[in-house]
Amino acid sequence: SAAIVAGGPVAVTPDAAPDDEAPRRRGVARDVAEPELLWRRAVDFREAAAFDPSQYAACAAHFEAVARELGPEHPRGAEALFSAARCHEQGGAVGPALQIDEALAEKHRDAVLGRSALEAVGRERLALLRFADAAEALETYAARFPNERSSHSGLRWAAALRSGLEQYDRARADLDRLETLSASSPAFAAEVFWSRRALLPAEYATD
Repeated sequence: SAAIVAGGPVAVTPDAAPDDEAPRRRGVARDVAEPELLWRRAVDFREAAAFDPSQYAACAAHFEAVARELGPEHPRGAEALFSAARCHEQGGAVGPALQIDEALAEKHRDAVLGRSALEAVGRERLALLRFADAAEALETYAARFPNERSSHSGLRWAAALRSGLEQYDRARADLDRLETLSASSPAFAAEVFWSRRALLPAEYATD
């Protein structure tokens, strides 16, 4: 694990891989010890990545190993997968992060973890220049969680993306939804009004 000195963790062996036999050699029940050992090791790599971003790959690998050990139905297994996705994303491996987050967002759609995963899906698709798919994720998030503040900004992003793709009907629909969410805020309603003028051709911008 990381060496702890006054300045914090400074080194983790970069090529250390999850060792399935370590708990057995110590005479510890594997089904109890292994996930915890892997979790601690993953956290070590995540802390080390603050000083050396190359450690994010090992961080993701160890959190994924935790998820395999615990199984798909274990609550902490889903948490481990979400942590693996964050390590992938922070390490620049957006594709693997997106694959995990899409699965979590669908399987845990009504849970806090699923909400966070769906928010990440929009961000990751945008990073991969998948503009239409990013807009769809932002729209889905706003539909599922209309009371979240991030739904407002998400719909504005979605409208901008749809406009850029010349999908003006869908951009207008996003702004219509945004207007209903912002009905209690005159200032925000004014922003939606001006967004219509900025993002939509004249024939689409009229009420």
